[in-house]
Amino acid sequence: MFAHNLLQLVPTFTNTAARLGWALLFRTDFFPISPSFALLVGYPIIPWLGIMLVGFACGALIERPVNERKPILLRIGLGALFLFVLLRFLNIYGDPAPWSAQKDQVFTILSFINVTKYPPSLLYTLVTIGPMLLFLSAIDGTSNGFTRWLTVYGKVPMFYYILHWYLVHISMLVMSFLQGYTWADIPSGPLNFGRPEGAGISLGGVYAVWLGLVILLYPACKWYGQYKAEHPEIGWLRYI
Repeated sequence: MFAHNLLQLVPTFTNTAARLGWALLFRTDFFPISPSFALLVGYPIIPWLGIMLVGFACGALIERPVNERKPILLRIGLGALFLFVLLRFLNIYGDPAPWSAQKDQVFTILSFINVTKYPPSLLYTLVTIGPMLLFLSAIDGTSNGFTRWLTVYGKVPMFYYILHWYLVHISMLVMSFLQGYTWADIPSGPLNFGRPEGAGISLGGVYAVWLGLVILLYPACKWYGQYKAEHPEIGWLRYI
């Protein structure tokens, strides 16, 4: 997780098979196969595996009493954010996209926090996991309506992710049709999600749709979480 950004120094392979193997392990890459089909390696194994294994290792921490783990979560979260700020300020290592001064302070801050997710750089990992650990430290051991609501989604993250992907796409198509577009206007092809040129809503509308979909999926997530709990003999359910 800390060293894979060194792989940025490895030049791109010219051999397609070598490129594909390298992409599957280390680097996001795109392979056009035909005008209507392509292969996108969006989640190379090694960078994400490092994050996942750290998550598994944290299981021992979460098993500690709440009064012991809360300060540890707080220290790790603060340490991650401190390391992010330090490395990002130095602008030498940790992300393939360096930041730079922009036309004003707001855009400079945006450049500073504009880190790489595909594959996840060290700085992306620090600036996302750090605040998550701080939040967890703050609410750990708290039982109220908000935490119980969050727990419903936390028990079925992959189930939620799969459903929300298709609902977001369907919502985009519905939006396009409501704005007067037809099937003939829907573009297709690799890396094209079907939004007609010119279609769209305001940023506030996007947030409203996001919140609406989260709420809409609550009953399904609650049902599936209960179903998993009631059927421990079905082992594969734990992965969804």
